[in-house]
Amino acid sequence: MKDEKESLIRVGVIADTHRDLASIRRALGVLGKLDCLMHLGDGVRDVQFVETVYDIPVYAVGGNCDFGNYPAELTVELGGRKLFLTHGHHFGIRKFGTRPLIRNAVKHGYDITLYGHTHVPELFASGRHVFLNPGSTSEPRGPQRHPTCGLIELRGGEIFPSLLRLDARK
Repeated sequence: MKDEKESLIRVGVIADTHRDLASIRRALGVLGKLDCLMHLGDGVRDVQFVETVYDIPVYAVGGNCDFGNYPAELTVELGGRKLFLTHGHHFGIRKFGTRPLIRNAVKHGYDITLYGHTHVPELFASGRHVFLNPGSTSEPRGPQRHPTCGLIELRGGEIFPSLLRLDARK
């Protein structure tokens, strides 16, 4: 039987980095040791920096400001959980809010939906589905306007998501 420490998977979540490598360094410092990182678009060229300098596997989707060969959506299975990654602009989250993402999660059985685009951090559950927007490491918006990132810990089949505030110093 595995002990809980063996079954722990730590997943960092960032979005909307917009080529601000200093903000990515701050996020990775706050997140600590990770098993992988999810980049949710608008700055996916930064993925190569993370993979090279930090030697962390990165799953990435393209955003509305990205060009290149990154998919618009990605499904990843980790720790027995099904994660859906999207930037969010194809779901019209600025116009329709998170309703289309919720319908998508229910339809496809996603345990966790990760999205960006709004630059506003958000964490909520709808039924058994968890939704996390890590906000932006570089250009925060919303009432609090602090750079943020997300962390998901998968322990013993359970999901422990959180939003983390970054120190704004460069």
